[in-house]
Formats: sequence, structure tokens, C-alpha cells
Amino acid sequence: MTTASTVKRRYTDPALYSPRLAQQAPVPTTGLSTEVYDTFVAQMPSLSGRTAFVTGANTGLGYHAARALAARGARVVLLCRDVHKADTAKREMLADDATLAIETEHLDLSSLAQVRECAAELRARFAKCDVLLLNAGVMGVQHTLTEDGHDVQLQANHLGHFLLVHELLPLLLAAGGEEGRGPARVVSHSSNAHWMVWPSFSAADADGACGGGFRALPWHLCNWLPGGATWARYGQSKLCNLLFTLELQRRLEARGLGGRLQASCAHPGVAVSQLFQVAAGASFFPGWHKMGSAGVAQSPQDGCTPLLLAATGADVRGGEYFGPANGAKGPPARATVRGYGRDEAMTREMWAWSESACALPSFGGW
Repeated sequence: MTTASTVKRRYTDPALYSPRLAQQAPVPTTGLSTEVYDTFVAQMPSLSGRTAFVTGANTGLGYHAARALAARGARVVLLCRDVHKADTAKREMLADDATLAIETEHLDLSSLAQVRECAAELRARFAKCDVLLLNAGVMGVQHTLTEDGHDVQLQANHLGHFLLVHELLPLLLAAGGEEGRGPARVVSHSSNAHWMVWPSFSAADADGACGGGFRALPWHLCNWLPGGATWARYGQSKLCNLLFTLELQRRLEARGLGGRLQASCAHPGVAVSQLFQVAAGASFFPGWHKMGSAGVAQSPQDGCTPLLLAATGADVRGGEYFGPANGAKGPPARATVRGYGRDEAMTREMWAWSESACALPSFGGW
């Protein structure tokens, strides 16, 4: 069995978890029909005076979500692992509109120590955070452990964000509840993968090859289905995004903090992004980037609109889930949590494991 002592790598070099990445051409995201984004952004409320942090904002869905928030007047901070790419994204946004308030900060979700460093820097620079979009992630990559000894997909997609929210709670609670402003918002980016083939979470094997695998299927199918373990890993991390969101909302309400901070979740349906390039490099879903030209997938601009709805919608309530109207593409709408997404026992198991993995006596001091 793979353990932290035998495989312990930081994912600073994508070739470690996606060996064929260098052979993969960049996924073409331009030229795709954008049917929703422009109209949706124009109808978003003014965000003047608001501050928003967006993880993984140098490309894809996060890039376009960050740009939309800035276009509506927010001061936006791009939180990215690659600072050079973050700076490039900032320059591109400012080249289109020099009036945008765009800043950058280094965030490497594969290092819990660096997550704490990033949060400390943000607390020093800002008095509050009105919107925190937990967008960054990896998809379909090999089972590689981070420097903290956790599977790279589980840590980058869930665990690093879990710790980031804990560390930024003072800024979020400071922003929420001001007269006329409503609660601050934390929005996690999940996926339909949270229920497809019913991935589950198991603390007993959280960092193993399957991380609990498919609890609904017998015989450890993830060990021998082509790409099974990889799919289980990704789906599990996206399930954790939902479990975290719903439990965070419950805990906020139980402590009378629901009026100051609310947690919700979104998924992009099938949206073309650079995630497919990395996944193809790991021999996972090769050729899926062609779905855009085939009309099956939507543009990254349209794909980020459920995230933006959760972050800015006037009638959004904590604990809600949003996605494209038909599940794969289209205008954003309320979506249905499926699979183990509302399993309370699994939620408690995930939460306790996450606290332990992040060396937190208790999340938020609660």
C-alpha cells in the first residue's frame, strides 16, 4: 500500500502526477459559444466596496469568475499556486479594463503550511472578505501524496480549502452582517462527479489509492475498472466539497452566525477548461476537451455562472447548490445534491478527519 513514507511529493511539478502533460496541447477555450455569461454579469448587483478572494483564478472558470466580480466593482484577489501565471492573468484583465481592482497572492493548496502563510498575509492586508470562492482544483491525476502526506486531489480540492476557510473566518465574519450588505459568502466549486458512480468518503483510508472507493459497489471495483481509482479520487474530493459546505452552514446557523456568513456550493456542468489538459496527461478522459467543439460542453465563461449566482444572487440561501439548468450546460439554476451528499454520518467522519489532518483542535475554535 502506498504510504506517506514511500511517496511524499509536493505537486509543484505537474509531471509528477500527470506524466504526459508536456505532450498535451493546451485545451482550446476560445471560439466556444458563450450564451449566458455576458448577460448574467451585466445583471449582477453592484459589488462596489466589496472584497473577493478567488482561488485558482489564473485560468478557466476561476479567471472568468474573478473578472466578473471585478467588473461589477469588487476588489478581487487572485489566489494562485503559480504567481507568474497569476500576474499574467492580472495583466490580461487590466489590459481589457484598466479600472478593475485586481491583486494577486500566492496560494499553494498542496502545502498546509503555505495555506497558513497565505491566510496570514491576507489577514495583514485586508480587514474583511465579502466573497470567498473556493474554485481551485485538479482533476483526474495520479495518486500522488503532498508534502503533508495526503492525496493530491483530496488536499488540493478539499483539505487546503477547508483550512483556508478556517484561517479566513475573522475576515469573513467581519464583512458579514453590516447593515444593507447581508452575510459574507463562501462558495465551494463541486461537480456532478460527487455522485456519478457514487464515490464515498472513508477516514480509515482517506489517503489510500481509492480513499474509500465506491461504497455502493462491491469487490473494490475502483481497483480494476480503467481509471477507476482516479475517478473515485476526484469524485470523493468533489463530494467532500459538498459535505463541507452543508456542515459549515449547519454550524454557522447553530451558533447564530448565519446572518453574518453563509456557505453554498456550485458546479459548472460540463465546461471546457485546462483541467482537461492535466487529466489527459494522466491518461484520464483523453479527448474530452473536444466536447466543446462538438457542442456537448459549454465555455468556461458560461461554466462559471453558477458559481457567480451563489456568490452574488439576491435570493441565495445558505446550504444551496447551483448548476446549469439542464445539468450539463445552460443558465444557472438551483441543483440537486445526490449520492452521499447529505449523508450526515459521512459528513461527521469527513469533518473530524479534516480537522485532524489540518492539526486543528476544532474548526473555527467552535
